[in-house]
Amino acid sequence: MAAVTIMFISFFVGAVYFLSALTAQRVLTELTSQPQVIVFIKDEAKTEDVDRVKKTLSENFSLKDLKYLNKEDALNRYKEQNKNDQLLLELVNAQILPASLEVSAVNATDLGKIYELAIKDEAVEDAVYQKEEIKDLLTWVESIRASGIILVGVLLVESVLVLLVVFALKITLRRDEIEVLRLVGGSSWQIRGPFIVEGIIYGFLAGVFSFVLSYLFTVVWHISPIGVIPALANFTVPFTQSIINVILWGVTQTGVAILIGFIGSYLAVWRYLKN
Repeated sequence: MAAVTIMFISFFVGAVYFLSALTAQRVLTELTSQPQVIVFIKDEAKTEDVDRVKKTLSENFSLKDLKYLNKEDALNRYKEQNKNDQLLLELVNAQILPASLEVSAVNATDLGKIYELAIKDEAVEDAVYQKEEIKDLLTWVESIRASGIILVGVLLVESVLVLLVVFALKITLRRDEIEVLRLVGGSSWQIRGPFIVEGIIYGFLAGVFSFVLSYLFTVVWHISPIGVIPALANFTVPFTQSIINVILWGVTQTGVAILIGFIGSYLAVWRYLKN
């Protein structure tokens, strides 16, 4: 019970943090799909100047989207964003607003480099991007990933150590039986096999229980380190909830738990039954 409980806790926490890390990455991907760098083009710039800027950015970075907005497009967007404020609509016309390029990067870490490269072009008036917001978002994602890896690593090591202690005690208690089996000609694997199988069973039980509970927490009840943030509630489950995905999740989680059960029991058997 102690071994199964420790392994269950380890894999439950591991599953929740793994899903949280995937969710954080999904949030980052979703936000970077929006225009993150806006490059304002000078009024006197020609079509070939705009094409040159687009080509430069496309050749140097992996872009998710690169969209050109002329003055009329900018005015239409401005009207849509301020349609409830008549005064603001009267103050602005197409000549005031600049043409622009809206750039979305595949990798959020490229946004700063895109900004630096774009601002150097002679056809560019200015460029803006949410530097601090992107920096904070990247830090947030990396923090979740790092803390999850450390926590899960510690719990898995703890699981293996508990299995070592449990099987050391079991081997000690059954020392007489082991000696009898050896005397009547039992092979080493006939002696070691039952302990290893027992470790695999521990892993299987822990994996199944942790999968069921983590599924309930993240999919059914929407409880996770990220799900408590209202604005991110829609991102709680980082994958399509098809039966195939759920089965793959359960098989993977249970399979890793079985592997840990095998490793823990095998190390104990190797350590205490090597002679």
